[in-house]
Amino acid sequence: MFNNKLSDHTSTLADEAAVSAEKAIQSTRRAANNALDGLADTVDDLHGQSTQAFDRAAAKASALLQSSSAALHDSSEKLRAQARRATDHTIDYIKEQPVKSVAIAVAAGALLTVFAGLARRSSQRN
Repeated sequence: MFNNKLSDHTSTLADEAAVSAEKAIQSTRRAANNALDGLADTVDDLHGQSTQAFDRAAAKASALLQSSSAALHDSSEKLRAQARRATDHTIDYIKEQPVKSVAIAVAAGALLTVFAGLARRSSQRN
């Protein structure tokens, strides 16, 4: 009889321990699932924020590229116009002063020849 009571009591304790363990496992699963859900939400939020930040950065880069391209185009056009004006002025000067223009060209050629000779001698010494 004592063995039966002890066996029943042991069986009852084992059943209660099994139920407690099952409850603990379920509670742990719920906690883990809640933590994973929270982590998934956080990852989704971060992904959304990083995508938005990337989109903003891309839009700023695109706008900067467009404004830089426009500025470069404007500068290029201004430089072309200045070169055309300088060419026109040079042609007009040559037409008005042909002898003086040839004299200037000869003097410039002579100076370039002298500088080239000096540079050649200097490089041969080194």
